[in-house]
Amino acid sequence: MGGGLLAYTLALTGYRSGGVAQSEETLDGILMAQSLVPAGIGLVGALAFLLYPISGEVAREASRRLAERRTAVVEPA
Repeated sequence: MGGGLLAYTLALTGYRSGGVAQSEETLDGILMAQSLVPAGIGLVGALAFLLYPISGEVAREASRRLAERRTAVVEPA
């Protein structure tokens, strides 16, 4: 996904391969692909973690339930 996003950003800004001199717009696109796009994705990810409704109590309850499942005896079918 990251490679595709990079390729799409470079294509939008007119990147040309083969050792050709790049335009100012393309150089700005490369800078954006290396800094602003990853920073934006990181911020969205951080926001998702901050908004995820889990507390210490919820985490302890989940751990307790998992421990119960691990120790439960499964009867053969």
